Amino acid sequence: TAAALMLGGIHEPVAAKEPDTIQQGVERLQSGSVPFSEENGVTVSTREEFMDALQQRKSPITVSSLVTIGQEAETSGRMIPVKIPAGTLIRGTQNGILNCRCPIQLEGDVCFQDIEVTFESSDALGSVPHREIFLAGHSLTFDNVKTFLEGGGGDPGGFGGTEEELLPTVYAGGFTNTQIGDNASLTVRNSNSETMFKAVYMGHEAENDNKVPYRGTATVNLDTRVIVRERVDTSKNSQAEINIAGGVNDYARTKEFYGNENTTLTLSQSTIDGAVVEGVGNIVVADKGCLTSTTDTYGNVTLQRGGCLDVNSLDNVLISGDFTGVSDAQEERGIFVVKQE
Repeated sequence: TAAALMLGGIHEPVAAKEPDTIQQGVERLQSGSVPFSEENGVTVSTREEFMDALQQRKSPITVSSLVTIGQEAETSGRMIPVKIPAGTLIRGTQNGILNCRCPIQLEGDVCFQDIEVTFESSDALGSVPHREIFLAGHSLTFDNVKTFLEGGGGDPGGFGGTEEELLPTVYAGGFTNTQIGDNASLTVRNSNSETMFKAVYMGHEAENDNKVPYRGTATVNLDTRVIVRERVDTSKNSQAEINIAGGVNDYARTKEFYGNENTTLTLSQSTIDGAVVEGVGNIVVADKGCLTSTTDTYGNVTLQRGGCLDVNSLDNVLISGDFTGVSDAQEERGIFVVKQE
């Protein structure tokens, strides 16, 4: 392979704005605009106590045992989401589990911390799963949150469901006929081995269940340990930023990203091996991060401070936009790896 080092002195990276950091969601929640007063906190151990705490807008809510929520349904059988008020911090003790039989929906910026949040709705007995997390145009932070729940995929006849895993899907919009905000954000930090999502759709239409669509601005901050099984999709957003950050020797476990010309994917320090990056208008790899990609077509590419884009596995590569390195010749330059021929 041949490594081509970009020359200094060319223009700045193409990006809508400075990317958010992984910590931004939590910092915003902990700022004065969204107070977390310990005096207003409460510890709950039953569904009734938890729902009462939400109604009274208590925060932080500490879950000390297995609490299962989700009882109300539409006449069609579709489960109605439990709504989490703005400024709510929900955290757990060692035995704290919030088990959801329904979707959840934000009413403002919300943080879950040090807790297990599972969604047990499955396709057992022909049921339609309801494992949605509706951001409703607001900001959600998951800080050391376990979401994995084993499915009933091995059950003969499928009476326990056909799915191997019961994982939530994030939608930036809302449940049918609900009011939503205009600045959706998902931050996942301090992930553990069971921090998992099925998919993340930061932009979407009403689809077949009449969701409230979302096409506004979106930010996704992920650490390297979180797993998104299918995709992080910002292809329908008016503007979006996807930020992946970790240590120099960390390999990100989320690998599929879909966007449009107004999407910026920023990878710093860590490595994504075998990435799928489709339709993303701006790719920034910095601080010794490495993106090894199976995608052969790119818009704007910025490689700086040792950031590496490796397309050595591809026969033909097209960069249709700007190809940018560092602005200061004294900085460590980016690295572009292609096949020798």
